[in-house]
Amino acid sequence: MKKNTLSIIIPAHDEEASISAVIDKCIEARGTIYKNTSIKNVEIIVVNDGSTDRTEKIAKTYEFCKEISLISYKEKKSYGAALKMGISRARGNYISFIDADSTYDPEYFVNLFNNLENRKADISIGSRMTPANDMPIIRKFSNLIGAFLITVLSQKRITDIASGMVLINKEVYEKILPLPDGLDFTLAITVKGLMSPGIKIIETFVPYRKRVGKSKLNFLVDGPKIVATFIKLGFYQGFIKSQYFCTN
Repeated sequence: MKKNTLSIIIPAHDEEASISAVIDKCIEARGTIYKNTSIKNVEIIVVNDGSTDRTEKIAKTYEFCKEISLISYKEKKSYGAALKMGISRARGNYISFIDADSTYDPEYFVNLFNNLENRKADISIGSRMTPANDMPIIRKFSNLIGAFLITVLSQKRITDIASGMVLINKEVYEKILPLPDGLDFTLAITVKGLMSPGIKIIETFVPYRKRVGKSKLNFLVDGPKIVATFIKLGFYQGFIKSQYFCTN
């Protein structure tokens, strides 16, 4: 594990329309990160999660760059599994991830990192809950409800429970394992971070654009899993460990 190093993980499944732009933005963001933070090295890890389109072929064109590596699966394993594989290969003492659909701007990792450092936090989340975000209404509504409930349970305010842009100290990441393999991976990080004594989680508001391409979230399939994870990690831990919680 290298000190002062940030590892950016990009999980991608059938993102041929946006993967090149996302990688390019991450490459460009390195200069901004070096200039405005104490980070000295940035590595980019693309995880092709069994894509059936040109995602893998496009990602391979960047392999000439020593700061970029590609992990590729022939069959789809799921969002969380792809992230965990990328993180297992990461060399940085800070881990971050960003969706491959062009919804986030990687230059905002500067804000996430500096807030993490300045406020001596362990997990920094890029909250999408700004007035100008392009989140679909149903997802925004469900996020608001979930954020309200987990805020009540943990007594720590949160606005976005499932952001696809997160920065976390790697040692802290290892402490909150195990994590699920599905789309509830980011939710689990947020809830575990809030409900675990000794872990400080903060938010930084980031712009959120309408995604490029078709969403991979299937509410009929993924919705019940997300709700189950929320109940298990939020309500159960809140009931068992409530005596340990304190307000930030």
